[in-house]
Amino acid sequence: MILIIERNIPVPSLMLLEFHIHLTENFDYI
Repeated sequence: MILIIERNIPVPSLMLLEFHIHLTENFDYI
C-alpha cells in the first residue's frame, strides 16, 4: 500500500520517510 501511494503521489523522500515511519509506529509493523 505504501509503495502504491509512493508511486501514485510523487512526494519528497523526507515526506515518504516520515509517512512510512508514522505508519510503522501506528500499525507497529516493519
